[in-house]
Amino acid sequence: MAWILFLPVCLVYAWNTLENHSDFWAHAAVGRWIVNHRQPPTHTLFLWTCHNPWIAHSWLSEAMMYIMVCRLSDDRAAIAGLLSATAIAFLAFALLWQLYRVSERTVCPAIILFSIGLCAASGRFLPRPEMASFVLLAVLLYVLVARQSSSKEPHPNPLLGKERETTSLPQPLSPPGKGEQRQTDASRADMRLAALLAAMFVLWTNLHGGMLAGLIVLWIAALSDLVQERASRRTVRFACTAALCTIATLINPYGWHYYSIYKAVSTVTFTHILEWKPVYLEPYVPASTAYSLAILLAATLFAWARCPLSVAPHPNPLLGKEREPADTPVTRRWSHLLWLLAFAAMTIQARRNVGFLALICVAVAAPYFQAWSARLNPAARASELAPKGRKRPARAKAQPEADAMRWVWPTATAIVYLVILVNGYEGMSSGPVRAVIPTIASGMCSFVKQNEISGRLFNDYDYGSYLEWRLGPRDHGLYVDGLNAYPDQVFSDYLDILNATPRGTQLLDQQRIDCVMGSAGTAAPVCRYVAASPEWALAYFGHDGPIWVRRLPQYRSLWEGVPVWQGSTPRDYVQYLHTAARDEAQ
Repeated sequence: MAWILFLPVCLVYAWNTLENHSDFWAHAAVGRWIVNHRQPPTHTLFLWTCHNPWIAHSWLSEAMMYIMVCRLSDDRAAIAGLLSATAIAFLAFALLWQLYRVSERTVCPAIILFSIGLCAASGRFLPRPEMASFVLLAVLLYVLVARQSSSKEPHPNPLLGKERETTSLPQPLSPPGKGEQRQTDASRADMRLAALLAAMFVLWTNLHGGMLAGLIVLWIAALSDLVQERASRRTVRFACTAALCTIATLINPYGWHYYSIYKAVSTVTFTHILEWKPVYLEPYVPASTAYSLAILLAATLFAWARCPLSVAPHPNPLLGKEREPADTPVTRRWSHLLWLLAFAAMTIQARRNVGFLALICVAVAAPYFQAWSARLNPAARASELAPKGRKRPARAKAQPEADAMRWVWPTATAIVYLVILVNGYEGMSSGPVRAVIPTIASGMCSFVKQNEISGRLFNDYDYGSYLEWRLGPRDHGLYVDGLNAYPDQVFSDYLDILNATPRGTQLLDQQRIDCVMGSAGTAAPVCRYVAASPEWALAYFGHDGPIWVRRLPQYRSLWEGVPVWQGSTPRDYVQYLHTAARDEAQ
């Protein structure tokens, strides 16, 4: 039950106060569209700047998100999303915990390893469809590592010219005919595994595009085992399973066109998205994430490279309560090394893969954990090797070093666990713990709805997700959003307008933009431009940001009247503009 300790860590790291730019709002808005129209979208939603073909690869998880929060307020919806992210992260690591055969003497190193893994992956504990890929990758890793650890089929030994066993369990002599029966049973088991994995990939494909990570893991395992075990019947069957899973990914509303979503990663728009930036570019990943991931990866690579290749016996379920008569061999799998190297390279290129790499490190370490635990704890090894019924080796009377070592692992475990837990709590938020940031754009959305502002909006990129959730379908949608389902030219135009370049100020008129919605905190150059222009008038200013409208007849009541000061004053507005100008000058 030591895995229960992971729940508080998952909670403090997953509790990220939702902001206007949080993808949770945009995905819930897409889910609302799917539920209302009873079909996945095929074109860009919520934007007036483009109407391009679009593949919503997360359509199923988005519909599920909307069903979960459709009757909740913003605060309660955020709480539901954060708790669901906590539960999924906990489930993923609790599943991988089952790969470790921990005992009273080895539970402390395992807890340290998992605590570091949780800290390394914590940056991806977000209420978004990506969590579906997170838990399904954990399921896939569990299946593959458990399958490799229980390999029972012999494969050719090139040195002896005959068959040899790779089993982790001793194989008793079988009467004639039993070998064929075992082969038949193994074939049936592989067929069941193929069916289950194919069904999982069908579900995964419709939940999130991260299923590509699953295919990479699956094919690395299939091809490397095929080479390492000299194309044994078992590995050939598993290669066929990988092919079946790849074909199964075509079962989605978009067919083979689904794979075109991966082309967007190379567009200019994605270079401006933080989670798709390389880890070596500013802003850097948090120090706690970088250090914990580096320690985890280094420890896993060391455990793989210097594996003792044998482990003390463990209970054999095939022989009842009897112990195995000899050490259990540990096969150093090349697929494990390739997983680590492939996802380390992917993480360097895109920091969003840090969670996948942490999962793989924890899963890969499992087969070698018991071997290293036995080597580092020879007393436990000698005790387990003693035959049943025979008196175990007596403990020496004077063992001051051994007595001291009894407290080293528990003390180190407590320190590491508490440091990681406190680090997560400090990162939750400064001040009161909230589910939604105080500057959420609820006032701006209410103002737009009440005054029926239906013209073309120019919105801040970071506000797009929440505006889609609160404003919903409109005659004219937003300019940009966090779904990034638009060509590079739209984002280029957005940057010009946001920075009030000569071309950007011309686009305000050429594109007939009627309303500009700024952001809280710092005024962008376009905000200062429209504030100084006689063609524009301030209609709203609150703690969540300002709204300007063009002086058009349909908005006469707004620009002739007094602006709405939502929890703010004209002095706050002047300070808002001047602070931004001063910061830009500096």
